Amino acid sequence: MRTASKAVFFFFVFLVIFITTVCLWFIFNVFVERHSSIISKTGKSLVIASVVQILICVVMLYLPMIVATFAWGWNIHGSTTIANAFLLLQSFHCTVDMVDHDKRKTDAVAIIPLDKNDYYDDNDGIGYEKDF
Repeated sequence: MRTASKAVFFFFVFLVIFITTVCLWFIFNVFVERHSSIISKTGKSLVIASVVQILICVVMLYLPMIVATFAWGWNIHGSTTIANAFLLLQSFHCTVDMVDHDKRKTDAVAIIPLDKNDYYDDNDGIGYEKDF
């Protein structure tokens, strides 16, 4: 059973390295490999949001799982309090994520142009969507 938890530990470490690498590759492509010298305000906020999301994900989700599987896999005696303290971070993940989401206010909204047959206008300048 200990070998399975050691494998899970190394899998979580691999996931953290992979996610961090993908995030760094994204930031590199946005800032270094860009072809125009202008990055919009939305682009900067998306880069900041991706960095914050990867930090929240790694620190509050993967780090507690790594600590718990490390303590379990290598049978570290007296590590229960530390492992439980790290696992407590997972319960705060949703709250921190929602606070971060409220601070950013960068929800992307897709605007899909409607066909002229998809809405009707009663000549008051406001188009209403047809019920399908």
